[in-house]
Amino acid sequence: MVIGAGRYLSQSGYVSIKTDAGWKLEHRVVWQHHNGPIPDGGVIHHVSGDRADNRIENLEMLPNGDHVAAHAGHVSRVIDGQLMKRCSVCDDWLPAEMFNKNKSNGLRSGLNSMCRGCTRARYHGAVRSCERCGKQFDTWKGHTPRFCSGTCAKLDEWDHNPRRERFSATVTCLQCGVEKVISAKHKNVRFCSRSCAKKHDWLHNPNRAKQKALALL
Repeated sequence: MVIGAGRYLSQSGYVSIKTDAGWKLEHRVVWQHHNGPIPDGGVIHHVSGDRADNRIENLEMLPNGDHVAAHAGHVSRVIDGQLMKRCSVCDDWLPAEMFNKNKSNGLRSGLNSMCRGCTRARYHGAVRSCERCGKQFDTWKGHTPRFCSGTCAKLDEWDHNPRRERFSATVTCLQCGVEKVISAKHKNVRFCSRSCAKKHDWLHNPNRAKQKALALL
């Protein structure tokens, strides 16, 4: 957003100004004007937290590690030996275990900005039971899903498919006796799994008794 001739406010809240060397961050230019070059590893910190307030009295130079710690203190800190975090909704300091992990949100703590209670109150709807497997699951507000997952939805759709008998077949395992629904093109399969097939082959192996006798010698 343009806020004046040669000045631009970015979405992150920093002000850039146009200089002879191109566009530069205003707070760095102000600091260099009053204190000289910024050494390697130095970061210009806004004392008040307002990134658009670039008055020299609102600026201080910190090592990179101290600058990270200064910002992390606004959202998380160690209190009595326990990592605590402030919820962005209820503004309470709570143990880190009360926040869901979300490493993709850019927070250095790797936690959501809202505690679990506020997250549930804002986004979660009623607890429903899956019509396929009976498992209970949380839902989003405004959504009334019938199944807990896409797998259950597809299985239920297949169960009610009028063409199922045409494309499927039921086989009974010769080893364990379990019935299994498989694709019609595999209707000649005799076992429910490879382990049953191997066990059946071993039990009906004519050399089994001879091999067992040799093993006992």
